[in-house]
Amino acid sequence: QLGLGTALSTLEGYTSPDARAAFERAVVLGEGLGDTATIFPALWGTSSYWFVLGEHRIDTGLVDRMLRIAEEQDDPRFRFEAAFVAGYRRLYLGHFESARTELELATRHLGLEPIADLPEDSGIVSRSTLSVVLWFLGEADPSREAAREALRLSDSLDSSRRRAALTACWVSVNLAWRAQLDGESERAIEFADRAIAIAAERGYPTWLAAATLHRSIAQCRLGRLDEGLPTLVAMVDAWRATGRDPSGQQLHSILMTPYFAGRLAETWLASDDADQAADLLDEILGETARSGERFWDVELLRLRATAARKRGASPDVVRADLDAARKLGAEQAARPLGDAVEAADEMLRQDADPAGKSGP
Repeated sequence: QLGLGTALSTLEGYTSPDARAAFERAVVLGEGLGDTATIFPALWGTSSYWFVLGEHRIDTGLVDRMLRIAEEQDDPRFRFEAAFVAGYRRLYLGHFESARTELELATRHLGLEPIADLPEDSGIVSRSTLSVVLWFLGEADPSREAAREALRLSDSLDSSRRRAALTACWVSVNLAWRAQLDGESERAIEFADRAIAIAAERGYPTWLAAATLHRSIAQCRLGRLDEGLPTLVAMVDAWRATGRDPSGQQLHSILMTPYFAGRLAETWLASDDADQAADLLDEILGETARSGERFWDVELLRLRATAARKRGASPDVVRADLDAARKLGAEQAARPLGDAVEAADEMLRQDADPAGKSGP
């Protein structure tokens, strides 16, 4: 059951109901046998299902159980694997300092045999994830160094090894994201193209979609809207469709939607379509309030304030979102996002005092 779940989640996507069922059966069987080596990776698979659907409140309980199991083991590999899972999840919850602590521990799982038949090399993927976390914390040089090390380790893998392809694909997607955050759109496209090639060859649907989204976002940020925007619109809709019922109701928010949809709203704002951007931002902020996936909320609030300003809203309405963004950015210690909020606040002050009459 564990092997079946792993294969199905890799080939059909992490939200495969059949994969979830197989992992849940493996948990039950492992509990019956008292087999921690089965229970732990089966919980990882079940957790991934709910995590990618954006159901973080369900997922958190599963991750906490993995951490408890890991603490009870003499084998440190359990704790390293649990640290990778916990750190990866906490990134998306916006708990950046906690994510950093866990991911730094997870990087110690390098050159060790995995505790079970897991599909990726967590010691390498954790480094690429850490590079993203460090960017959010405003630690630019350590972020770049972690990215370089993750790429070096990924490139050094023997391509014939079972976990090499998914590891390289996952690392490439993370590094495309980090490059995008750092304003390196051309570099983001290079990493996205690497991931797309691997995902297309190996049949990794989730990673193919994520890499395509990162590629189209980078194209839009380079001003190549004719190439990027139609793809971005279609792919954001397709990404979110995974969480809809047959009637079209959005039942699940889907992991990374705040970022992908937020970048779409950003592009619409840059194209002077503030109305469409504002509607999407309202919807996504409503979803993140319910799901707890708040890693991009500071930017979403800043963008909504920008949309309100473009639509002629009162300064009080604009400032309410900027103040909320500033407060959340401080709580998360997300310095780059906080800097963007301060720049937006300065523009609002200039609107109110264009001649600088209130200055010293």
